[in-house]
Amino acid sequence: MLKRFSRRAMRSFAVACLTLAVGLSVGAEFANSAVFSVTQTFTISGSSASNLSQVCVYNYNTGAFPCYPAFFGSYTLSYQLPFNVFLGFILYDYNQARFVEQVFVRDEAL
Repeated sequence: MLKRFSRRAMRSFAVACLTLAVGLSVGAEFANSAVFSVTQTFTISGSSASNLSQVCVYNYNTGAFPCYPAFFGSYTLSYQLPFNVFLGFILYDYNQARFVEQVFVRDEAL
């Protein structure tokens, strides 16, 4: 009886230690990946062989609404996101003659 209790206790202790070790190692990995720089880069990419589309950016802080040139086929745009910004990235589809997608990006202190 004493041996069985001892094995059970050792097994439970081993599982608890393994769980703690995995939790600490994963927690440290996630903590290191959450370091942000002052300026982030937002990359927009798309591809459509027969579609003419245009990316526009609406700045909710200033009210500015600049648009990039229209693209056929594949495109990639990199946009620098400054600190404390609220932007809307909007995709205009010329074939459908309407805005088809929008992504909001808001950077604020927690």
